[in-house]
Amino acid sequence: MVSINSSYELPIGTSYEDNQLEISANPDILFGKHMGVFGNTGTGKSSTIASLIQGLKRRLQDKNCNQVSIKPKIIIFDSNDEYEQAFKGTEFSVRKIKKEELYLPHYHLSFTEYFRFLGASLGVQAPILKNCIKSLREKTYPENEEMFQFSDLQEEINRWLWNNARKKDKNGNFTGEFDNFKANQWFNWCSTMMNRIQTITDDPRVNHIIECRDGEKNTIEKIVESDKEIFIIEADFEKDELDIVMFLFSKLVYKWAIGNRKSSDIDSLVILFEEAHRYINEQEQEEFKLGTYYIERLAREGRKFGISLIVSSQRPSELTKSIVSQCNSFIVHRITNKLDLEFINRNLSSNNQDLIKFVPGLEKQYAIVFGEAFGYTDIVKIADAAPVPNSEDPEVIGSWIVKE
Repeated sequence: MVSINSSYELPIGTSYEDNQLEISANPDILFGKHMGVFGNTGTGKSSTIASLIQGLKRRLQDKNCNQVSIKPKIIIFDSNDEYEQAFKGTEFSVRKIKKEELYLPHYHLSFTEYFRFLGASLGVQAPILKNCIKSLREKTYPENEEMFQFSDLQEEINRWLWNNARKKDKNGNFTGEFDNFKANQWFNWCSTMMNRIQTITDDPRVNHIIECRDGEKNTIEKIVESDKEIFIIEADFEKDELDIVMFLFSKLVYKWAIGNRKSSDIDSLVILFEEAHRYINEQEQEEFKLGTYYIERLAREGRKFGISLIVSSQRPSELTKSIVSQCNSFIVHRITNKLDLEFINRNLSSNNQDLIKFVPGLEKQYAIVFGEAFGYTDIVKIADAAPVPNSEDPEVIGSWIVKE
């Protein structure tokens, strides 16, 4: 009854009802389609994800129970510096990418994406921005028609505004004098966009990541060309910075998937978005909407190009509906918030909704698994991760004990 019809199986743990009953998942669905891992902080989400990934090397088997050897390619956005410990000294080849090593150049964006990136209004600001970007592209890097320095953009817009604020003679030709009223009007119309550009330029962490570096491959190109298996990206940015990073990262992944999928040796790429509610939040789409925009696009279209997502969050009800609706499989640890419980209840099939009453009382390491990857819905004790992520509960009293 609990068996799955699949060429491969990944044992994930044992049944709560019978600890001798091994529960497996279809790994092609679990890692080939999108998955949601939800639960309150401290319930074992990180350990569950580490156990699943570690299981790809340790427990993956074919339908004849023969162990299968694979070389995965997994990117982990590590918001809390947890996962490096989980793969250190293991059979996985790992590379940690520090924040200052990230290179996600802005120039791959389309004009429409620049408008979104810089909050350009379509009436006045967008046409000016488009003209200035075209001008910079033509004169900055002749060998690459897309590249230009982001730090030059504000000066180019200033030049355009002053140039168009010149007075005209009776024949309609520009003179050397300026119409101050017209200049003030132009600058007022573009003030919000200019402030946005200035804010990004003045932020050294963001500007270093997005600014052009002549001859250097971007982070996505380095990842897909590397022979490493797991890439752990430091992601403890401030919220507005993280929004930009996620936007450009997802854009470059999407562009690579479309342009190079057929000629690449990489068949599938799995991306783990840890603490996903920080950058794909339904309630904050207006304020922090960049990351949400492209991650939603990856969720909708990425699977056909070999891009699959693992979305991990302690507040699933805050995630955007379009991303959650694309998840085929779910692992749910203890949840006590009413809105989050209602969300889980809506995703459970009508035959399994009686399980919702167990969710608030689940012990650590136990979870309800349901969805396409699993043979049937059950409460499962997830297999131990070894080593575990750096996410253990604090030992408060131990830290206060007076040492004699």
